[in-house]
Amino acid sequence: MRTRSCGKTGRLRAHDFYTYYPPLHGKCSVTVTSVVGHVFGLDFDEDTGQDPVNLFGAHTRKTIEENTEKFGVVETLIELGTTADRLFLWLDCDREGENICFEVCKSLYVINRIP
Repeated sequence: MRTRSCGKTGRLRAHDFYTYYPPLHGKCSVTVTSVVGHVFGLDFDEDTGQDPVNLFGAHTRKTIEENTEKFGVVETLIELGTTADRLFLWLDCDREGENICFEVCKSLYVINRIP
C-alpha cells in the first residue's frame, strides 16, 4: 500500500493498493480517501430578521463547508475522480450519511464522470 498527499492543501491522504475485483475477474487498483463531514452547507440568501416565520419563504444557497474548503476536499475528489472508473461510497447508514453521499456525487458532476 502506498500513501500520498493529495489536493491543493496536501492535507488529505489517498491510500493506493491492489486487490482482486470479481466483476473484472482480476486485480485492480484501488484508491481510498475521505471527506471531513458534510461537503456543502445551506445558508439563507437574505437577512430573514428575527421572526422565524420568515424562514419558510426565504431563499437558500449551497455553500462549501469551512472544513471542506480548508482541507481541499472537493479538489481532492475531482483530482482522484478524473482517473477513476468506479466510485464506491462507504458512509454511515443514516440520512446524514446518505446526504453526504449525494454531496460527494454532486461535487464530481464537474468532471462528467458520474451520471
